[in-house]
Order: sequence, then C-alpha cells, then structure tokens
Amino acid sequence: MITYEEALALFSRLPSIKEVTTVPLQKSLGCVLAKDLLAPCSLPLFNNSAMDGVALRLSDLRSEIRIAGTRLAQRVKDSLDHPRTKAIRIMTGAKVPSWAELVVPIEKIEGIKENVIRVAAGLFNKGENIRFSGEDYQKGELIFKKGHFLNAEALMVLANFGIQKVEVFKKPALWLLTTGNEVKRVGSKLFDGEIYNSSQIYLKTKIRELELPLKKYIHMKDQKEKLKSFLKTWLKSKGPSLLVTTGAVSMGDKDDFPKLAQELGLHLYFHKVAIRPGKPVLFCSDEKDHYWIGAPGNAIATAVAWTFFVRPFLHSWGKFPLPHTTQVTLAEDFKKPLGIKTFFRGYCDGEKVILAKDQGSQRMKASATSNVFVELRQDQEVVIQGSKVTCTWLC
Repeated sequence: MITYEEALALFSRLPSIKEVTTVPLQKSLGCVLAKDLLAPCSLPLFNNSAMDGVALRLSDLRSEIRIAGTRLAQRVKDSLDHPRTKAIRIMTGAKVPSWAELVVPIEKIEGIKENVIRVAAGLFNKGENIRFSGEDYQKGELIFKKGHFLNAEALMVLANFGIQKVEVFKKPALWLLTTGNEVKRVGSKLFDGEIYNSSQIYLKTKIRELELPLKKYIHMKDQKEKLKSFLKTWLKSKGPSLLVTTGAVSMGDKDDFPKLAQELGLHLYFHKVAIRPGKPVLFCSDEKDHYWIGAPGNAIATAVAWTFFVRPFLHSWGKFPLPHTTQVTLAEDFKKPLGIKTFFRGYCDGEKVILAKDQGSQRMKASATSNVFVELRQDQEVVIQGSKVTCTWLC
C-alpha cells in the first residue's frame, strides 16, 4: 500500500499525451493547446468608439460644429473619413474616422439647431473615449501558451481574432465500466438486496463536464470471463484511452480486477492507497497509451476516486485542469483514523468549513448537505478547531 502523495508523484512521472490534431474552434471546448497561439492580427482591429457620442477634433471643442452624418457599428460604406469633415455622430463600437481626435459623450453635447452642436463646458483630452487598434493585443503577441485548457472564455477570446481552427492534443477516449450483480439501472424495479447504479450517473456527468468523449459505457455482472473479454476489447482499441471502472477491486470473492490485470499482463502501478474512503483503488496500464483506474463500488468512494485520482491523472497526462481548492479554517474539532489520509465531506462558506457528522461511504445525507471534500493529513488523529485545511470544491 502506498500513500496518496506517492500516487500523485507516480502520475507526474508518466509520459503525457503527444498526439496532435487540428479541430474547428467550435469543437475545441475542453481541448488543450498543442502549441503557443499568437495573435494573427491586432485587437481592436481598428480605432473604435467606446461610447455613443460625437467624434471631432480637439481644436473644435469650443466651436459650433455642423454634424456631417452618423456612423453606426457596422461595415463602413460612407464618406465620413474625408479630412474636411468636422464632426459626426458615432455609436459605440463604430470605426472612428482617421481625422477624429476624441469622442465626446452624447450627454456632453448641446444641440443649437438641426445638425449643429456645441460641446458643454468640461475638460477633454486627445484620444478620449477611443479604443485604439492594438491597445489590447498587438499582432504576433502571445494569446495562450502551449498546454492552455480551452474553456468558454478562451474560445470567446480566440473568436475575436477570427481564428477558425486550433492545434490541440488529442483528447483521450474514456471507457466506463460499472460492475455488480446487485447494481441496477436507475428507474428499474429493485428486488430484495439490489441498489441503484448512482456511480454511473455521477461518472457520466463528470465526464461531460470535462467535455471528454465517452467512447463506451457498459454495466456488467460479476462474471470474470466476461469482464476479461471486455478488458481485451478495450486494450485493442485505439489510444490514448482511459478506462474507469467501479467495483471488483477489494477482497471479496467476486473482486476479480486485480487478478485480471495480472492475467492480461498489465503493469500494476498500485492497488490500495492509504486513504479513506476508497482505499482499494487500482491503477495500471499496458505501458503504452491505455490506462485503467479502478474505483471501489460504493458511490462516495467512486466520487473520491474521480476527484483525487482521475482528475490528477488527467492533469498530468493531458494537462486538463485540476478541481478548484482553497485553504480554510476548521470550524470545530474533528477526529479521524490515524495513519491514513481522509477525504471527508463538509460545508464551506469560503472562510470556515464544518464536516458532516456521518461520513460513512454509503451515507448520502452528507453529500446532500456538503459542497467540498476536506483533506485531513495522514499524521493527524484529532484535528483541532482553527486548523487550516484544504477543501476541494465539488462543483
């Protein structure tokens, strides 16, 4: 059995995904950039008005000025760039004529008669209320570094440059296998001794949140040869690939995954980590581009395996982001088992955290009232009120 920190160190030493592909910007959500991305043009693309007003020269501020026309935020089709033009009405985002030196807000304009205006008293400066081309980005400037995760905000930035395609690392295909004779599909009729497959709902949702492709999902009973056949099919699939399984990793008569990993010649990096819940977690691979993380069968252990093993592995392997964490103060004393690291559920208000009273891995009420996992160190037994602890947000 290894420590959790040793498991993380092992992830960090594994080779990362190298295969590169080009995808349309609209399909790049959740991808990781395979190279530095430089600005193909300046932003803003042209000098434009920061507000609705009048564009004019600084020297004309105290004069009565005739308005030559109006420019909207659209394709320029007018002749208002002529250098003899004195002033124009201009809308927010519209291109500022080359002769204009500032934009005076509409509320600072006094109308004298039709199409003749005067600027109200006040102090104005050259360049005021003009967004100048290149003041945000210069052409050739770095937008994002290699390894940047493309979320919605990143796509918004790239769309402003008109970027249509990006080079990214190939996303790993995820395979999901839940097991258990007693586990049934949500919505089906339960018989005595059966439970619903909540782990499947949880993992599918988490995979969607990361925009990862779910190549295959199946639930199987505890039948060793059929499980072995499935694993062989997965190993023959095109990589990179990550298999996440639930169940069959502990010490029961039907917990066959550790034996199957050995029979299939997989490299077993670890089986059992000094944590609670989720101690029997398994990690192995074909030493190429197929990796397997096996979580225990109950739902809370599955959630711990996803948050503290799958997510850190994906971060090391494919540069996917880690869950958000924060350091806060423990609101009251809490006792835990000595010698293991624990990931307990709690409620955090941003400054303090209260741990749920019943942390049993089959207890759903603690999850219903919690918004964080709280990490408590292996060398701690009684964690006193006021101690600083690390919280990992569940959303």
